Amino acid sequence: MRTKQLALWGNILGTIAAIITLLIALQDIILTEMIYEGAYISTPFVIGQLIGGAILIVAHVFTWIAYVKIGKPSEKGWKIFLLVMGIIWACGAAFGLLISFIRWGEWLVLLGNLLNLTQSILFILTFALKDKKLEIRNQQSEMIK
Repeated sequence: MRTKQLALWGNILGTIAAIITLLIALQDIILTEMIYEGAYISTPFVIGQLIGGAILIVAHVFTWIAYVKIGKPSEKGWKIFLLVMGIIWACGAAFGLLISFIRWGEWLVLLGNLLNLTQSILFILTFALKDKKLEIRNQQSEMIK
């Protein structure tokens, strides 16, 4: 599998996981507002959920930009970006899986964390594996010089 395909599958799985996460956050916001009926105690929680959702959306936009840039001459920086994001999301997914197993029964949270873990593995492989077409192109350019 080419590195660009690994990044594509990582982005697809990550986007599904992000949608699940955002839906769970929206559900938490609605439930908090219903329980506390708009009391002051829920305001920091809601703001935290909204900030977290915005950061998640921005991170996924950048991973899609990285996917588009892979395969071009300036791809190395974007592969490093995907490696860093893969490591960060792997740590988050491992912590999320631990919480999911402790609070068994929230299958949607478990699914989101498994998708995040798979996404992070694919992003790390995107950095680690060499693309054969790129290797051939580099060898041809060295032969011309």
